[in-house]
Amino acid sequence: MTAFLFYLSHVLFIAHIVRYIYYIMVKTSQSPLVPLMAIRGVTQQEIAEALGVRRETVSDWMRGVRSARLTLGDWRKLSELLGVPLENMPDDLGPQPIHDTNLGSPNLTSQ
Repeated sequence: MTAFLFYLSHVLFIAHIVRYIYYIMVKTSQSPLVPLMAIRGVTQQEIAEALGVRRETVSDWMRGVRSARLTLGDWRKLSELLGVPLENMPDDLGPQPIHDTNLGSPNLTSQ
């Protein structure tokens, strides 16, 4: 019985570690463009073409590698492309915290 409990505790510990890695890598942040692009079926390439930049530049903005320095005209083009009113566009295109109420924050000490 002791060996079983020892094994079970290790399995639970590994499960918590996997959950924590998943939480950190996938669920903590994303660009606000991601859901807007998904809804409209817009690609990074289409955004790049509309704004006259490279696709890699759009990717850099979305990953937070660089900040987007857009003119008002660029914001209008992006707003129209994504079908979002200009006043509802995000202030920053880089990763933003995701507030997923189903996941919650990881707790490695419980269970």
